[in-house]
Amino acid sequence: MKQAFDAILIKDTTIDVFYVHIPFNVEEVFGKKRLPINAWFDGHLYKGTLARYNSLDWNLIVNKQIRAKLNKEAGEYVQVVIEEDMAPREIETPEILLNIFKENKEAEASFNKMSFTHKKEIVLYILEAKKEETKMRRVEKSIRYLQDKFTNPKAKFIF
Repeated sequence: MKQAFDAILIKDTTIDVFYVHIPFNVEEVFGKKRLPINAWFDGHLYKGTLARYNSLDWNLIVNKQIRAKLNKEAGEYVQVVIEEDMAPREIETPEILLNIFKENKEAEASFNKMSFTHKKEIVLYILEAKKEETKMRRVEKSIRYLQDKFTNPKAKFIF
């Protein structure tokens, strides 16, 4: 079942994050507290998970890639369509990480325990590098994070 609505792009006042407010109770409509979704912002697809984040309200993050495609600022309207994503959540791990994981089982174990969304963020962080040297720096940073995550599950990844 799809839900469509117009929403205002909101910029968080403390960090560089944009989001839209969901004008209905997701748990009542979809019957779940955490909902894997396909969302379209003015026709641009985003795959993620819809959940409450430190709030009583339901909000949906609008990531940088989608914001770039929208070419809109905070305060502007965007058409949003949301549906539950029933497909299995899988991400193709790049060859460069697979090769490192052969030698670094701690990093591999941490990566495999991560949610789809966190895996996707790391993979995109690496693959979106334009220069090879940038890609290698990002791989090294990601591996350090995964090793830290193995011993400290509360470790945070900062892009």
